[in-house]
Amino acid sequence: MKKAVLWMLALFFMIMPLANAATLAINANSLMFESGSYTVNLTVTSSTAFNGTILISYTNLASGASSVTFSSADFSGTQYETSISVTAGDQGSYTILGTLMNSSGSILDTESKIGTINSSAPKVLTVSPTGTLTTSYATLIVTTDEAATCRFDKNNGTYSNMGTTFVNTGTTKHNHTVTGLTEGLQIYYVMCKDSAGNEMKDAKKIQFNADIAPTASIKLSDTSPVRAGTVEIELTVSENLESSPSLQYSLDGSSKTDIPLEGSGTKWKGYMIIRETDNNKIGTFYFSAIDAAGNVGTKITSGNIFLVDTEEPPAPVSLNAEVLADGSVRLEWYYDGEDAGHYSIYRSTSKGVTKAHFLSAGTANSEYTDTSAEDKVTYYYAVSAVDEAGNEGPLSSEIYATSLDLIEEVKNAETAPAKEDDRVLPPDLVPKVDVYAKRAGTTVLDIESILKGLDSKSGEEKVLVEELKLLDEARNSKARIEAVKARLESYKKTYMTSEELDAKLADVDKEMREIEANTPNNVALSAKTNFVQALSKADIESAVGELINDLGIGDDEKSKFVNLNNKWNEDFEVNVEAKSVTVNYMDGKRDEQALVKKKISYKGSDKLNDVLIIETIPKAIAETASEINFLGQTFEVLNDDPVVKFGFVEFAKEGEEIKYKVKKNADPELAKESKTVMLLSLNELSPEASQVTGFSIFTFSKLGLSKLQAWLLWTGVLVIVGLSLYYAVLVKGYGADYVHRMKRKVNVARLRAGAADVKPGLTRPISSAMFRKKNYAKIDISNEDANALFSDLFTQVKEMKKDAADRMLPLLFALEERFNYPGNAEEHSTFTEDATIHDLIEMANYLIENGKRKEAARLYPQITLKYRQLPKEQRSGVYEKCQRIYEGVR
Repeated sequence: MKKAVLWMLALFFMIMPLANAATLAINANSLMFESGSYTVNLTVTSSTAFNGTILISYTNLASGASSVTFSSADFSGTQYETSISVTAGDQGSYTILGTLMNSSGSILDTESKIGTINSSAPKVLTVSPTGTLTTSYATLIVTTDEAATCRFDKNNGTYSNMGTTFVNTGTTKHNHTVTGLTEGLQIYYVMCKDSAGNEMKDAKKIQFNADIAPTASIKLSDTSPVRAGTVEIELTVSENLESSPSLQYSLDGSSKTDIPLEGSGTKWKGYMIIRETDNNKIGTFYFSAIDAAGNVGTKITSGNIFLVDTEEPPAPVSLNAEVLADGSVRLEWYYDGEDAGHYSIYRSTSKGVTKAHFLSAGTANSEYTDTSAEDKVTYYYAVSAVDEAGNEGPLSSEIYATSLDLIEEVKNAETAPAKEDDRVLPPDLVPKVDVYAKRAGTTVLDIESILKGLDSKSGEEKVLVEELKLLDEARNSKARIEAVKARLESYKKTYMTSEELDAKLADVDKEMREIEANTPNNVALSAKTNFVQALSKADIESAVGELINDLGIGDDEKSKFVNLNNKWNEDFEVNVEAKSVTVNYMDGKRDEQALVKKKISYKGSDKLNDVLIIETIPKAIAETASEINFLGQTFEVLNDDPVVKFGFVEFAKEGEEIKYKVKKNADPELAKESKTVMLLSLNELSPEASQVTGFSIFTFSKLGLSKLQAWLLWTGVLVIVGLSLYYAVLVKGYGADYVHRMKRKVNVARLRAGAADVKPGLTRPISSAMFRKKNYAKIDISNEDANALFSDLFTQVKEMKKDAADRMLPLLFALEERFNYPGNAEEHSTFTEDATIHDLIEMANYLIENGKRKEAARLYPQITLKYRQLPKEQRSGVYEKCQRIYEGVR
């Protein structure tokens, strides 16, 4: 037990000193000079801060510090740092001894520093020059307090880094002449070393200003020898000038010619003309300038003389071409004339090489290998010589060669024959494409400028731009041109013969002209009138007659309907604004257009549903309905005379608006002859009459159907609706809400039927009377039988007259879609602004499949606009569909 305690105590006392282990470091200059003052740095390092003392002793050094006392609070981390000042003694060595002790007096570490003390370094007593010199040279003069060797440099540094030793040195006087001084402040640094090797610690500075007469250097745009023509002269002066310098030249000592100069400061520019008759002459420049100090300078440091060479070298002769195995074409020729600086090579894919067919200027020998020759392409070559002055001689005689890559042919024979379709467009045809691509790019820029111009319109012109949708038309044109440009770029990546390319470019030219002809670039108002429509009973009778024509309604019912509407129209006011406008297009043509806008207001307080509006347009404005472009509303043509029907499911409290335009120079006053008549729903007639007018907005007699065919078709549609109601009410239990939705679905189908002519029929719900008069719940038919009946009806429609089938097929498609997917009814109810891009694509495809490309083309701008509005992540899903439609309507 005692032995264990003794071992533990021994181990404790062995570890204790390690806990307070500390070291001392002394840092001082290894080389000191006599009587010089220096700083000695002391550093104590310990893992544990403590109180202690550093005892210091010196040999050949003087200092007022013999010890330094510190406490644990003086430590920064594991170190304590301090410094003392010492003065160097006599030449020889010095010693610093330090002893580190703790507060108990125990010695923790000792450290010593040994160095050398030299005699004093030489001192510079005087330097010159100072002040201002007016010469481009100066003599540097230095005196020292002892014999020494001195050096100098433009940059400060140690003695060994000084770049130049004084030419006269080694005593107490030193001098050296420097030349080529530039204008401004001059600074030189001097360092000296004595025979004992003592070097100056800090450099002495020589500083003075150089204000010398200005000099100039000349650079020609056409290096000497110069050729005939205008030569640009660049004059660089050595210092900034406040006034223009003078520059002249003479040829072969003839009279001097002034060269007018433009510029400022040190940079000046002028021109001289060298004539053909100046050949082989020597030119000399003469310069003069005065600086701000009044110094006159005439010296030209470089470029004061030039030679003239205006003679063209002769054409090379005996041009020969050889086709190498890899398809390259090697050219050789003979030249007998003045030394040629180089030869220029010209190449064309057709006969008649000119200097516009430049290929290369990279050879100084009388041979050249064309490694860019395309396989199986015939090239025509010519060569010219260019002398040292840049004079180019005439072209040599023309020679041709057909590149044939035999090596590649062997490779192809060993593997598989190359396909013509895999080759890119031949290079000689690419410029043809570039011409159209450049034109397309220019057109895009022009349309962007047009868009900015239209968008910046104000006042009446801004209103016209919005009403005529000119911005949409211009944006569509830009999208089409950008598509053309992309297609042109794709041509370069496809092999075509010249004839094939010409055919495609002809189509591009036609398309671009058509786009330019339909891109508006300006609009102006020619005339305008505003008035409130006056309406007579005769106008109402005429409108009613157009509406119920061919419906078999008796005179009594008709008279009753006229009287109801005559009274009803007293609660409406129609404000008319008619304008005559001029629209200018990119191709320089312009259209005179008539624009009519009618605001229909209802003065009553009750809510209006199922409102029909009959618009009668005088022939003085439009001969037929096809001449009219209705803006933003769906419609149905009742009479091509023209009489048009609009419908509103719910008449807006703030009123409704109809707008249309005609590409015709019509007097706005003619709009007073148009009549806008509001009519009640035909359901206001007797039940017997209303039963056949529930779908009166879509007149089958205008499809070329007999009355029997029309009756059968409506019967089929009503059966489908009835079956849907049966399924909804009795099977699914949707009740009245589903009845309302089914009315909406059939209404959507009628809307889509009109869309086949890209002028959709009006949205008008099925009369509820139809559902009151029939008890569809009593129809005993299964879902499968209903689908079979639908298919049979579809077959009957397809066998109708073509025009009738074209109008009815979309209706049936819509009915089927809404029957199968009732939740989509609201989303796809119209092809106006609420239509989705999928609706538009579906209808465009249907039109294309049925040969109605022109009608499909009218939908394409709407598809393009919808595409741009899609989020980026959704575009990829419809891009190819849009491309197929584009190809289909071209």
